[in-house]
Amino acid sequence: YEFGRDILDDTSSGFPITSIQTFNKKMYVTVNNTKGNNDETFFILDISDTPQLRPEHVLGKLDNSPPSQSDISEGLNAVALDGENYAYVANAYDSSSADCEEADNCAQLQVVDVTNPNNPNVVRNYKIDSVATSGKLAYGTSIFYKDDILYLGLAQADGSGIYPDGHEFYIIDVSNPLTPNILDSAEISNGVNSIFVKGNYAYVVSPNDEELKIFDVSSPGSINEVGRFNAPTGSGNGKSLYLVGNKLYLGKTVGDGSDFHILDNTNPASTLNEIGPGLNSASSINGLLVRDFLAFFITKTEFQIWDISDPDDIEEYASPLTLPPGVGGVQGSATDCEGNYIYVGSQKTAPGAGGQDKGYISIITGGP
Repeated sequence: YEFGRDILDDTSSGFPITSIQTFNKKMYVTVNNTKGNNDETFFILDISDTPQLRPEHVLGKLDNSPPSQSDISEGLNAVALDGENYAYVANAYDSSSADCEEADNCAQLQVVDVTNPNNPNVVRNYKIDSVATSGKLAYGTSIFYKDDILYLGLAQADGSGIYPDGHEFYIIDVSNPLTPNILDSAEISNGVNSIFVKGNYAYVVSPNDEELKIFDVSSPGSINEVGRFNAPTGSGNGKSLYLVGNKLYLGKTVGDGSDFHILDNTNPASTLNEIGPGLNSASSINGLLVRDFLAFFITKTEFQIWDISDPDDIEEYASPLTLPPGVGGVQGSATDCEGNYIYVGSQKTAPGAGGQDKGYISIITGGP
């Protein structure tokens, strides 16, 4: 489905999808509309009768930047949910720190009330004084919610803000969503591409040479880095991750060497050891899901399925599916699953026929 034409009944350019979250038969979608002429950047869709997506399935939408701040063209990079009450979104706007006031919609964290899915609205903007190397605010890049705690990743900071070491990873108490409170933060030394939290540990991947950092967050007000992984060979940046049981799955951007690693997570407070030789899929793994013995990759152009039952001999399970629009610059950008369906966001990133930065949602399920 072309997000604008098929789902929004809008033929304008734009709507490049940055993240998808599904919960209880609803899909929450964020858009970064830098090059589009659209206004909305956050959408709630009814997916109770999947696989259909039509304009009537759009329950509610909003522009995270109100008309009074029409000069803000960027949208949102990521969304996390606490259930069906609030959505927390990472703002893509890299405004000047001095120009962005706490109450402005340029703040890196925004809280959206979604209790009425037909009328979502921003109820809180939360600015973090962490400055990027450009001299502007380090914008929001990734987000994860668990048990009244929000884990927020930012773009690379240079240390000239309140946080002198240039922190990019923040632990925020949202037990009262209207009054977020920073409990602690940590320096990643680069932008945060993805966050996954399970048990007492937060897993953070970035474009560093050391692609993965692990933090003990059992005491959210005093976090510590306790584990890490640096791919022994090859290049490429940490991009995506997934955790099942005692195995952690890491996806990287394309480079020489492996871009998919299976790690032994039995003891997160250590340097993790790799299980098997990894896999060189020759693709940037922008999104990653694991179910049983199958790993699902969202790459720049494809949806791939791999049999990982034997980490020493990872094999292609099925022929890859080409993500829409299938020609020109395509970028797989987001994925989530609910029930027997996997939802994949992609976008056209190169100019040419069909426009630029158009967003697409693909619904994928097993055959009959």
